[in-house]
Amino acid sequence: EINKSVEESRNGKIVSTIANIILNEEYAKLTLESGAINLNVNSKTAIENRGSLVINDAIINVNNSSDIGVFNETNSSIAFTGEGSINAVGSSSTGLLNRSNTPAISNAKVTTTPTNAVGIKNEAICDIAFDNMNLSGAGVAFSEHSTGNTIINNSNLKSTGNSSLISYPQGAQSKLQITNSNLSGQLTVYDSRKKVEITNSSLK
Repeated sequence: EINKSVEESRNGKIVSTIANIILNEEYAKLTLESGAINLNVNSKTAIENRGSLVINDAIINVNNSSDIGVFNETNSSIAFTGEGSINAVGSSSTGLLNRSNTPAISNAKVTTTPTNAVGIKNEAICDIAFDNMNLSGAGVAFSEHSTGNTIINNSNLKSTGNSSLISYPQGAQSKLQITNSNLSGQLTVYDSRKKVEITNSSLK
């Protein structure tokens, strides 16, 4: 647990085989400069973020079934500022689960190894923009569950074994805009009320 009144500096590797690794509380700011975080236990979360999280050059590996790399909760924010990434290695694992009301997430780098893994799962209840994402691997690159409008801009979404993007019904009319982006892998929209706009983008 990260206390907002304490400033710490560490490097190296953090490994968990029994539980979640880091809880970043509301109003706290956590910066991961470098090193590796490895989650080696089923159905747990590497970082539960309720505050402000910055990922610079750190690597987050979620290696077991149904693991989550970063769970971005309601009032939290996340920033990718360097070459760091999240790797969803375990079966049915998720790199980034977003339920935050933050208006934007930029520069995320997430890879998926199994075909049933998900790079980013967006469950925001507000409008949000994802910019300059690089999502790749065999799993679903981006899974859209938001009730708000979602913009994907200047991004590369690639899946070699599943969909580059899947949009699921959430019982509300909303818009999905894809602009200046490259999608490699199937684009699947299950929600007839979701208006999809694709501009200056490629779908392979």
